[in-house]
Amino acid sequence: MYELYPLKLAPLFFEKPWGGRNIAKYYPSYQVPIKCGEAWLVSAIEGKSNLIINGHLQGNELSELIEVYMEDLIGEKNFIDFGEQMPVLIKMIDTASPLSIQVHPDDVYAQQLRNYRWGKNEMWYILQAGPSSFILNGFSNLFSEQYLQEYIGDHRFPEMLNKIYPKSGDMFFVRARKVHAIGPEITLIEIQQPSDITFRIYDWDRKDEHGSPRELHLEEALMTINVQDTDHGLLQPHKKSEEIEKIFHSHFFNVNKILLPASKVLARNYLGLDSFVVWVVVKGMISFQYQDMIDHLHTGEILLIPASLDEISFYSKQGSEILEIYRSYEES
Repeated sequence: MYELYPLKLAPLFFEKPWGGRNIAKYYPSYQVPIKCGEAWLVSAIEGKSNLIINGHLQGNELSELIEVYMEDLIGEKNFIDFGEQMPVLIKMIDTASPLSIQVHPDDVYAQQLRNYRWGKNEMWYILQAGPSSFILNGFSNLFSEQYLQEYIGDHRFPEMLNKIYPKSGDMFFVRARKVHAIGPEITLIEIQQPSDITFRIYDWDRKDEHGSPRELHLEEALMTINVQDTDHGLLQPHKKSEEIEKIFHSHFFNVNKILLPASKVLARNYLGLDSFVVWVVVKGMISFQYQDMIDHLHTGEILLIPASLDEISFYSKQGSEILEIYRSYEES
């Protein structure tokens, strides 16, 4: 087998009725749909697996590499838990109009209602937000089940939710079973469990390409929603060091932010972490080096660092910010 190295992945693009035009700005060398709502940056989901675009493994799908390299790529504990599936799904989302108000099940409800192995806990990192941007996240008050059943699917339903006006750099955790929606003119990075299961509750009376209302999933949503969840989900990072902010740690995934000062060389040592690491550049451009390999990442691009690798160094002429994502119970 070829030796593993830091892997660059090609995004997968998906047109959506609410999609905007910002994703194309991040990926100028790709053909991006006009109303591109999602770019899948890290995925090994069947039929939607990213291609490797650098080094001697170029042209292989990520799912194929997990099958071959197993724990050397994603980590021993992750391979035990997830097999040949990538433990996270990472997307860029861009909106011209709001997404549907929706809810995702946790693992238990996903298995009961759809026979899916995993539910969907997710985290958002806001890249851009416009003057009319908002997000809805959690209920604004404690409502009874009867009240919820009366208003679910109704145009008054959005009034029941926390309405937040995000700005660039804000981060939100969206716990499974929490009602939520991403509003207009927002570009964000979404980090989530490897599941794309969604129950739509209200879709702003939007019509599909045939002039029909889009499908709602009210029965499944009612079974899933946690009516007690009133948390708006805004995350407050904690400084771990001068360059590292701890954003979110859980058994679903862990997220730090690396603040790379201008013209300073940093190194991260992942020895003993027993996990893949994903870097998503959210500001600026970086150059990285692993052994004799030197390459670059622009804003929106990602790097997948296999679990078997240890130290990688990096540099930014103007300064940069990176989301560092992994699944491990060890600190990095």
